[in-house]
Amino acid sequence: MKKASIKVNFIMNSLLSISSFLFPMITFPYISRVLLASGTGRINFATSIVNYVLTLSMLGIPLYGVKACAVDRKDRKKLSQTVLELLVLNGIAGGAGLLVLLGATLLVKEFRAQWELIAVMSLLVPLNIIGAEWFYRGMEEYTYISLRNMGFKLIGVLLMFLLVHDKQDVLAYGGILVLAGAGSYLLNFIRLRRYVRFGGLQRLDLKRHIRPVLSFFVLSVSWTIYTNTDVIMLGMLQGETAVGYYSASLRIKAIILGIVSALSGVLLPRVVHFFAEKRYEEAVGMIRKNASFVLLSSLYFIGFIIINAREVILLLAGKGYLPAIPVIQVTILMVLLVGYSSLLGTNVLISLGRERITILASFVGIGVNVILNAYLIPRYSALGAGAATVVGECCMILCEMVCIGKEIRTYFDRGNCKKTLLAFFVSAAAALLLKGGLSGFLSERQEIWRLLVYLLLAGSCYTFLYLALLYRLREEMVWNQGRRLLKKLRKKERKHR
Repeated sequence: MKKASIKVNFIMNSLLSISSFLFPMITFPYISRVLLASGTGRINFATSIVNYVLTLSMLGIPLYGVKACAVDRKDRKKLSQTVLELLVLNGIAGGAGLLVLLGATLLVKEFRAQWELIAVMSLLVPLNIIGAEWFYRGMEEYTYISLRNMGFKLIGVLLMFLLVHDKQDVLAYGGILVLAGAGSYLLNFIRLRRYVRFGGLQRLDLKRHIRPVLSFFVLSVSWTIYTNTDVIMLGMLQGETAVGYYSASLRIKAIILGIVSALSGVLLPRVVHFFAEKRYEEAVGMIRKNASFVLLSSLYFIGFIIINAREVILLLAGKGYLPAIPVIQVTILMVLLVGYSSLLGTNVLISLGRERITILASFVGIGVNVILNAYLIPRYSALGAGAATVVGECCMILCEMVCIGKEIRTYFDRGNCKKTLLAFFVSAAAALLLKGGLSGFLSERQEIWRLLVYLLLAGSCYTFLYLALLYRLREEMVWNQGRRLLKKLRKKERKHR
């Protein structure tokens, strides 16, 4: 198989992450008006139930499968054996999960009232199992994954406008959600035979996977708990309005985080493969590049969002969400923290088979988060939830760094870090000056066009200065990419002469 380009994989994975947030933003205004609160409530209720079953059914295979396939990908026989064993194991767990769901639907009155919708949404379980998305990630097939995924999302949007017209179309919309989210997994299963042979294999050895799969399952459960703790506690202690402000900041953070952490996801299979083949220098080199990218990209977004939080909130959410300004200024710090946590927890620890440390760090973060949320939310509402999550993430990173030990130094380029920080502070100072100079243009009027013009102008100036400074300071990634771009431009000039 041809080795995938990291640059192309990164772009595709970024597009996939962004589309996961953009498509719901496109469809929500239409669906909320057509299905009304009762219809969307039914959809969310059924989706939540099925998602719990899906989490249990998938065990830790979505992450473990990536690692296992990355290790065996050069040996087709071993790879085929691993894939078949994981599919069988996943199928057994999925069957058990569906039986539990069936029992719960028959026994629980509220579930029984929505049995048709739950039945439709439950198709997500078998489709996720046969889709073997983990296999394609392990093989670095990100172009295929992204184009296929976005294609089915687009089909889902078109079907929504064609088939969902009134509040009685809840079942149709549930089917569309399944098709858009997991319909493409049928193509995955058909395509799997290109890479995997299911005949002539040895006797299945499921036992060898059970322990690591359960470890990754505990890890995925801990991540689920961690990411939902702040919202749940905020809703319980402060109510829906506070959650609304907090959710607005989380949406913005999530889109940016999808870009910053995209490289970590792309590099994981390759780093695992290098460590498995004892090619330590190449693995460490990739981790160092990823660390530099996380710092470079996250600081870029953090600076711009903190300085222009008011304008961003007004443009994306409106005046009603102005109280979310300090919340987004705090929660945006999570972009850097989650980027590093993902780098250390997955690219380093999981690649080296030390996922127990990642699990420990996750539970440390959960403990700190719960304690701080209980103290800060009653006093500072959504801002307190944001601050608690930031501190919790810091504790996770600290735990991972302590467990890694002195080896941590090999994964960071201190010279690059200094150059990035210098470029960031200079660019942020310039952005503040520019905003002060354009304060008259923004004035008290908050017309959409003024906000858009200002953000485009400020963003362009900030981006140009930031990249120019990084290039001038010879930050490794920007310098290398800049040199390649200049060489291409010079070649084109010579051809035209």
